[in-house]
Amino acid sequence: MSEKADLNYKWSCRIVSQLYNFGVKTVCISPGSRNTPLTLAFLQHGKFECISHVDERSGAFFALGVALETQKPVAVLSTSGTATANFLPAVIEASQSRVPLIILTADRPANLIGTGANQTIVQKDIYGYYVRSSKDVGLPLTEMNGLDSSIHNALQLATGMNWNNELVSPQGPIHLNIPFEEPLYSSLRTKENHKIESTKQFPLSVAVEPEIEIPESNFPLIVCGRLPVGFNTEPIFELSTYLNAPIFADPLSQIRYGERHPNIISSYDHFLKLQNISPDLVIRIGQKPVSKRLCEKLDEWNKLSILIDSCGRFNDDCNLVLSEKIESAIKIIKSKTNPIDSGWKNKIIELDSKVKNTIIENHVDSWFEGAIAKTCFESLNDGDSFFIGNSMPIRDVDMFVSASDKNIHTFSNRGASGIDGIVSSALGVASKSDGNTLLLIGDLSFYHDMNGLLASSRNDINLTIVVVNNGGGGIFSFLPIAEEKGKEFDEFWSTTHDLDFSHVAKLYNCNYTKVDSIQLLKNALTENTNYNGINIIEAIIEIEDNVNYHRSISTALKQLKLS
Repeated sequence: MSEKADLNYKWSCRIVSQLYNFGVKTVCISPGSRNTPLTLAFLQHGKFECISHVDERSGAFFALGVALETQKPVAVLSTSGTATANFLPAVIEASQSRVPLIILTADRPANLIGTGANQTIVQKDIYGYYVRSSKDVGLPLTEMNGLDSSIHNALQLATGMNWNNELVSPQGPIHLNIPFEEPLYSSLRTKENHKIESTKQFPLSVAVEPEIEIPESNFPLIVCGRLPVGFNTEPIFELSTYLNAPIFADPLSQIRYGERHPNIISSYDHFLKLQNISPDLVIRIGQKPVSKRLCEKLDEWNKLSILIDSCGRFNDDCNLVLSEKIESAIKIIKSKTNPIDSGWKNKIIELDSKVKNTIIENHVDSWFEGAIAKTCFESLNDGDSFFIGNSMPIRDVDMFVSASDKNIHTFSNRGASGIDGIVSSALGVASKSDGNTLLLIGDLSFYHDMNGLLASSRNDINLTIVVVNNGGGGIFSFLPIAEEKGKEFDEFWSTTHDLDFSHVAKLYNCNYTKVDSIQLLKNALTENTNYNGINIIEAIIEIEDNVNYHRSISTALKQLKLS
C-alpha cells in the first residue's frame, strides 16, 4: 500500500468531515484524476448527496440553484487545470447574490507549477475578488490541526456567521485549493474517524454606520428588491401599515407573490415614466430591483434613502445603511417616525390599479413576450417555484406579472445578471423544490447552457422549460442601434440563428412542444403536468411583433388620465 496515497485519502476525509459538520450536505462533482482522493472521500462518507456533472460550469450553476432553494452551503469539486476556471461565472454570480458556495479545486504540487508539467496552471487566488476567502491548504500532512483551522475559518466566511451563530458579514463563495502528489489512489486505503471539535472565532468585523437620523416624512416609500426565500417579511408589512407607506415590490422580493397586503405595488415600472413620484423618505430592503427605471429613480432619491441590511454595506451605494436585522431595524424606524394619513399611499395604489387595468384591457390574450410571462405564472400553483431567465424574461415578469396572493417562490441569477448557467441553476432549484418548477428563458440563454440538461436524466429531476425563441437577442431590438437594421445588427447584436430546439429535446430525451399562441401555450403547460423529466415548450415569437406590442401598450398608458 502506498503511504502517500493513503495520506491523500485521510487528508480528504478530514476535509469532507469538516464540511459535513459545518452543514454542507450536497456536493456537485466533476470528473478528473487529481480530485480522486476527494471524490472517494465524499462518496464513502455515506451522508452526502453526491451529484455527478460532466461540465464544471453547469455543475457550479446547479450547485448555486440548490443553495438558492435550500439556503444552505453547497460544495462543488473539480480536478486541476482549466476545469477550475469553468467555475468562475457561477462564483461571480454567487458572490454578487450572497450565496455560500464551497469551491474545492484539486491541484498539482507547487513544485510542478511553471515547469511545463501537464495540466498545471496557477490556481491559487484564481477567483480573485469574487470569493470571501481563498486558501491553498498545502500538501497533505499527518498532523491536521492546521487544516482544521484553515477550513473552519473559510467556512465561517462562506456562511457569514460568527461563533454565536449570528450573521455578521455577507454570505458568499469561498475557495479551497487542495494539491495532491501522486500516487492518488490505493485500493487498500484506510479511513480514520476524527472527532472534530468546534473552534471559537472572534466575530467578523462589519463596518457599522453611525446612528442614523430619520427625518420627518409625509411621503414615505418602501422599496423591496430581491430577497431570499424564507425571509421574514412580516416586519415590512408592519412598517408599511404604520407609516401608510406603499411598497414597490420587485418580482424577486418574495413579497409581490403570496401576500394579500393592499400596499403592495407592482406596476411602478410603467407609471414612473408617466407620473412624477417624489417621496421624502425611501426605505430599501433587499438588493437592487430589476426595473432599470426604478433604479434610476433610486439614484435620484439616494440622499433620502436608508438601506436595511444586517450585514452592513455590501455592493450598494445607498446613502445610509442601517446595519440591523429586519425586526430590529423596523422597531428603530418606528421609534423615530410618526404615521401620516393615507392620502399619499392611496394615490400610488390608484396609479397602480389604473396601469394594471389598462394593460389587461389592451393585451390580455396578445401573443407577445409579456403575455407569455403572465401565462407561465398563472399556470403555477401554491408552493411552486418560478425560475426566471435574464435579459427579457425577468423584465417581462417585472412589467406584466402583477402582484398576486398565489404563493410562488421566485428565483433568478441577478447577482451579475448573466445569461450563462441558467438552465443548470433552475435544475438545482427543481431538485430540491417541494412543488413543480417552471423555467422561463430566452433562446440565447437556453443555447448557452443546453449541456446542463444532462443533469436531469442523470438525477431524475422534473422541470418545465418555456423557451421564448425570437430568433436571437430580442432585448437588443429595444436599443437605438436597432433602428439601423441590417446584416451587421443581425450578426453582432441580435445574433440571429436558425436553431430548432426540437433536436435538443431529442438529444437529451426531453418532452417537446412548439407553440405560437397563448391558448396553445396554456394547453401545453396543462398537459405537461402529466410528464416526468424535462418538458420543453418552445414559444415562437417574431421580434418586431413583440416590439410593436410593447409600443402599443406604452401608447395606451400615455392616454391614461393620471391625477
